[in-house]
Formats: sequence, structure tokens, C-alpha cells
Amino acid sequence: MNRKTSIYIQNFNEAPELEVLRKQPFLLSIKQAAEHLVNLREDISTPISPEQSMLLTPVQKLIVALDINRGNLLENCKNRAYIKYKMAHALENDRITIQAIKHEYRSYMSECVILFERLSNLLGMLNDCYTPEGFSFTENEDHFLGFFNPLVNDFRNINIHEYYDSHISWDMAVKLEGQIHDKRFRDDIDTDIETIFLAELTNIINGHLSWFEETEVSFSSFFEFFFGLLADKLNISEHLVLPKHMPENFKVKYQRTVNLRRNNRHTKTFNTVNNQD
Repeated sequence: MNRKTSIYIQNFNEAPELEVLRKQPFLLSIKQAAEHLVNLREDISTPISPEQSMLLTPVQKLIVALDINRGNLLENCKNRAYIKYKMAHALENDRITIQAIKHEYRSYMSECVILFERLSNLLGMLNDCYTPEGFSFTENEDHFLGFFNPLVNDFRNINIHEYYDSHISWDMAVKLEGQIHDKRFRDDIDTDIETIFLAELTNIINGHLSWFEETEVSFSSFFEFFFGLLADKLNISEHLVLPKHMPENFKVKYQRTVNLRRNNRHTKTFNTVNNQD
């Protein structure tokens, strides 16, 4: 006879940033336009396949691309909420190691850079499709580059392309973990070192969690202003303004061809906006 096991299903749908994003008129207008498109076109369904996207007009492709970007923003918030949860429960595993904390921290930083890239792609898409019709997104770009600290991008890029960079708070824990393993290899159990090690890990986790929470609050405020600017430009009566003339070669899987970070000198813009030398 099978015994039913009670499990808790968690979907990480309640992150603070998600509540802000779900209320943004600009994003709601994209969702509405995408739903209207699916109802209008009986030959397509969501998610839209590459084959179906070939049947769409350039403007319809833009709607789909914007809706994909909207979904990616929500997914990013959920991913970071899950990483935060894993970090908070890192000491509850049957294998305790500083490696788990390193992994979750680096994962969180990578998600922050992915968010930067998604928003950069969104701005590129809007520039390509709306600038010829007189719209300007310079204020969005300045606010965007002034908000994201370029050091976050640098940390992620170094870890991916060069070497695993280290957070200064990890050094002592790494040293203690090595000492514990050396002693255990010699069958020498030192509970004092293990107690110090666990205390060190607890401090590191609390520090990272505090930064994660500050980041959530900062992103929430950023989203409200950033998408508020877009709503002021591209929403009329809660509906998305669509361009009359689209690039003929526009694709659903839009990739920005201009590197916003490099062309706008990210570090200089960030320092100017934040009054740093």
C-alpha cells in the first residue's frame, strides 16, 4: 500500500519585486496586447513557436518579443528569491560547506547581470522600434546605467571568463574549513574549530541575506520609476502605443546590436549619477 507523503509546494511568487512589477501599467499593457494577439490569431498559441512567429507581422512580433521580456523579468525575480531561500537554509543541509555559500552568492550576482542584460535588450528594442517615430529613451538609459553598479557586471564577468573571484568575507571560513578537513584526515576532531567555523558561516550568510534584501528593496523602487517613465511615453488609456513603421527584419528573438554599457561608458554614467569621483 502506498503511503502518501505530505510535501510543501513553494513557487516563489510572492517576492517584493514581483508585486511591484505586476502593478506596472506599461507591463500590464504588454500583457494585454499579447493576450489580444493570441485571441485575434487562431493560427498561433502561447508560447509561440519559431514556426508561428514567421506568420506574424513585424508589429505583432514586437508584441511577442515585449511579452517574452516581461516574462523574463518575472522569472529573474523568482530565481533570485529562490537563491535567497537556499542561502538562508544553507546550514540545514547534511553537508555544510563554504562552497554552498560561494555558489549561491555567485548565482545571485549572475542573475543581477542577467537582469541588466534583459533590460538593456528591452531598451534596445524600444529604441529600434520607437525612436524613428520621435520617442526618446535617454532618461531611461541614464537612470538604468546610474542604478546598476558596474562592479556587479565585473564580478560576474571575471568569474565566467577569467577566474573565480572571492568575496573578502569568505577567507576565514575557507581557512577554517581546510583546517577541519586536515584534522579529520588525521582522526583529530576539534569541536572548538568547528564551532568557530559555524559561527563564521552564520555571519557570512546573514551578511549576504542582508544585501539580498536591500537589493530587493532597491530593485522595487527602480522598477517603479523605470517602468513609470515608459508608461508615460508608451501608454494611452492603459493601452500600449504601437509603432506605425517597424524594421522589416525585426525578429521575436531580438538581440541588441549596440552595447549600451560600453557605448554609454557605464562606469562614468554610474559615477556621475551617484556623485562619485
